[in-house]
Amino acid sequence: MLKDTTILPRITPSNVGDLECLKKFHTLRVLGEWPPRNGTNPNTAAQFGNAVHAVLKNVYDPRNGTPPNLDRLDIYVKQAFYANRYDNPTQRQEDMVRCSQVVKHYVKNDDLEDAIDTIDVEHFGEFVIDHDGKPLFRVSAKLDRLIVRQSNVDQLVVRDYKLGKPSIDLKQAFVTLFVAKLEYPQFKSYSLEYDWIGADGEVSRDVINTYVVNGQYSLLVRQILRVLETEKYLAEPGDVCNYCPLQPDCMPDLHVEINPDDPFGFCEEEVR
Repeated sequence: MLKDTTILPRITPSNVGDLECLKKFHTLRVLGEWPPRNGTNPNTAAQFGNAVHAVLKNVYDPRNGTPPNLDRLDIYVKQAFYANRYDNPTQRQEDMVRCSQVVKHYVKNDDLEDAIDTIDVEHFGEFVIDHDGKPLFRVSAKLDRLIVRQSNVDQLVVRDYKLGKPSIDLKQAFVTLFVAKLEYPQFKSYSLEYDWIGADGEVSRDVINTYVVNGQYSLLVRQILRVLETEKYLAEPGDVCNYCPLQPDCMPDLHVEINPDDPFGFCEEEVR
């Protein structure tokens, strides 16, 4: 069981997939034991994506004027890119120019009514979820953009910006919609719109309604209980290993020497 009952695992759209591996989720998300960073430069693609998110936040924030507001775009771009350190100033300038182009193209192709009907941006919500009368986990999410269309005031639309390759994970979608529902219980329906933003700002959209993620909650609770109730947190290799910081320890490279005359009679040596 969870050794410290005052520490509840936090489930977010970005980490819910870690539940597929007992070792990964327990080590990183329950104990919070992250291997030290190796000192390499940050992922530039992720850095650029974070900056685009920050700029879109300001462009669509109703508190900055009726959205979309591009009057201060240059200021927003500078804020976003100078918040991260760049070893190469030329690269930063190129990324700033590219970001401006992407945002302008996105705004140009966005529905004007959706922009006007935006009620909030980057809204954060977090809740403690009880199970059998006891706290089991926290669920939290940052909602990129919230829209209530005048044509359907009973529905809350969550707009989620994505700059990677289009790929829908229903577990992630569920967590996002779950937090939206808990944070805004007054609406009758909820939908999640993934806006896949390409390198040139072109957008494709996938819409996930709540009926699509029906049944995900019971699966989530089952996986959390599996992590908290086990005695052995074994590694479970699979897709969840991609970019996992624990991979060097739980999946060390295996060096083998093959006898070309008898490939099934090789000897194996584990190298750590």
